[in-house]
Amino acid sequence: MRFQEIFEEYQDQVQFLNIYIREAHPIDGWWLGRRLTKRPVERYAPEVAMDYYDPKDLDERRTVAGDW
Repeated sequence: MRFQEIFEEYQDQVQFLNIYIREAHPIDGWWLGRRLTKRPVERYAPEVAMDYYDPKDLDERRTVAGDW
Protein backbone atom coordinates (compact mmCIF):
# COMPACT_ATOMS: atom_id res chain seq x y z
CA MET A 1 0.00 0.00 0.00
CA ARG A 2 1.37 3.41 -0.94
CA PHE A 3 1.62 6.22 1.57
CA GLN A 4 -0.99 8.29 -0.27
CA GLU A 5 -3.47 5.42 -0.02
CA ILE A 6 -2.80 5.04 3.71
CA PHE A 7 -3.21 8.78 4.20
CA GLU A 8 -6.52 8.86 2.32
CA GLU A 9 -7.89 5.93 4.28
CA TYR A 10 -6.85 7.03 7.78
CA GLN A 11 -6.56 10.83 7.63
CA ASP A 12 -9.71 11.29 9.67
CA GLN A 13 -8.45 8.93 12.41
CA VAL A 14 -4.79 9.86 12.85
CA GLN A 15 -2.52 12.84 12.37
CA PHE A 16 0.31 12.31 9.87
CA LEU A 17 3.64 13.99 10.32
CA ASN A 18 6.61 13.68 7.96
CA ILE A 19 10.01 14.11 9.56
CA TYR A 20 12.92 14.85 7.27
CA ILE A 21 16.22 13.90 8.90
CA ARG A 22 18.67 13.66 6.03
CA GLU A 23 18.84 12.88 2.36
CA ALA A 24 18.98 9.09 2.06
CA HIS A 25 20.61 8.87 -1.37
CA PRO A 26 22.13 12.22 -2.34
CA ILE A 27 23.91 12.69 -5.64
CA ASP A 28 27.16 13.42 -3.79
CA GLY A 29 26.77 10.36 -1.55
CA TRP A 30 25.30 6.90 -1.94
CA TRP A 31 23.15 7.79 -4.93
CA LEU A 32 20.84 5.27 -6.60
CA GLY A 33 20.40 7.30 -9.73
CA ARG A 34 22.15 7.34 -13.08
CA ARG A 35 25.61 6.68 -11.65
CA LEU A 36 24.79 3.11 -10.61
CA THR A 37 22.16 2.09 -13.10
CA LYS A 38 23.39 4.04 -16.14
CA ARG A 39 19.69 4.80 -16.60
CA PRO A 40 17.42 7.21 -14.77
CA VAL A 41 15.98 5.82 -11.55
CA GLU A 42 12.68 7.38 -12.63
CA ARG A 43 12.09 4.32 -14.80
CA TYR A 44 11.86 2.19 -11.66
CA ALA A 45 10.29 4.58 -9.17
CA PRO A 46 8.98 7.74 -10.84
CA GLU A 47 6.99 8.92 -7.85
CA VAL A 48 9.99 8.98 -5.50
CA ALA A 49 13.05 9.46 -7.68
CA MET A 50 14.57 12.90 -7.28
CA ASP A 51 18.12 14.08 -7.69
CA TYR A 52 19.37 16.08 -4.69
CA TYR A 53 22.76 16.90 -3.29
CA ASP A 54 23.23 16.37 0.43
CA PRO A 55 22.09 19.63 2.07
CA LYS A 56 24.92 21.52 3.77
CA ASP A 57 22.92 23.95 5.89
CA LEU A 58 19.44 24.50 7.33
CA ASP A 59 18.19 26.55 4.37
CA GLU A 60 19.16 23.79 1.92
CA ARG A 61 17.43 21.21 4.15
CA ARG A 62 14.27 23.31 4.21
CA THR A 63 14.31 23.55 0.42
CA VAL A 64 14.63 19.80 -0.05
CA ALA A 65 12.08 19.02 2.68
CA GLY A 66 9.65 21.49 1.12
CA ASP A 67 9.72 19.54 -2.14
CA TRP A 68 8.35 16.54 -0.31
